[in-house]
Amino acid sequence: MWLILLALMTVLTAGRADAMTCTASIGSPVVFSGIDILSGGPVDASSTLDVTCTVNTLDGAVGALLNITVCPNIGEGSGGSVSGTRQLVRSGGGTLNYNIYQDAARTVPWGHVSFPALGTVPPLTMSVTVPLLGTASTSTSQPVYFRLFGSQQASPPGTYTSSFAGSHTLIRAGIGLLGCPGLYLITSSPQAPFTVEATFAKNCTVTTQSVNFGTVGVLGANVDATGQVSVTCTQSTDYSAGLSVGSFTPTTRRMVKSGEFITYGLYRDVGRTQGWGDTAGTMPTGTGSGVTQSYTVYGRVAPQATPSAGTYSDTVVVTITY
Repeated sequence: MWLILLALMTVLTAGRADAMTCTASIGSPVVFSGIDILSGGPVDASSTLDVTCTVNTLDGAVGALLNITVCPNIGEGSGGSVSGTRQLVRSGGGTLNYNIYQDAARTVPWGHVSFPALGTVPPLTMSVTVPLLGTASTSTSQPVYFRLFGSQQASPPGTYTSSFAGSHTLIRAGIGLLGCPGLYLITSSPQAPFTVEATFAKNCTVTTQSVNFGTVGVLGANVDATGQVSVTCTQSTDYSAGLSVGSFTPTTRRMVKSGEFITYGLYRDVGRTQGWGDTAGTMPTGTGSGVTQSYTVYGRVAPQATPSAGTYSDTVVVTITY
């Protein structure tokens, strides 16, 4: 009696070990590319979840059509999450917010049964017929959509990552499974490890407001005007803002009309004593914060011989060095 019972237990255990098996994978790494962090716009990426399940004669009556439901739980990853938003983490400090979605419009977040704040779990379905001998397989694929959120200009440049493994890619496939989560009769729980990555380098942008001295008559007294140089650089990026001088000096520039000219200067200070040029010591410097930093350009036309009437102009190139 005891020997028979032991033999039956051995047969049943071996049979269950050979029951339905599944594999799953997500393309890795998922990379957010072409990031212009200063523009403040979102960046999208996508991948595919591929699941294959294999059954044999132990999984049902020969010739029976088995309906398999797959519940692909995707957790918060090693970067963690805050209020339902996943995060990428930079070595040395800094985070970027992003999320994972079920739809191309990025409106339905993809979640995990253990992290309900992240969203819901989309059930995937497929069918396979129980074979007479050997095994039979069936596969399904589901697009996975990612979005790196905009308006993160204050994040420092570098590489940000989050890895998904173990319970954070809890893929459950079941025969007789109803919904996610559901009732499991025969199950398989494959893993689908992957990583998410975003990299951007230090960068600066610049905008300007011209210096316009207006309409004047005889140049017998100082004529003053102002313009502006606005610089936006990534977090912790040191920079300098230079104004091209050409063949002259910061305070002896020339506005020209045909062969005539008017001498003028551009300065860093309201007192018009510190010329603004493009060499060390003549340029304002700063450190980026992701926020625009503006500098006033102080212009002056000093008293001088008045040339013929007309419009005099000069082109000055602003160079941001970082």
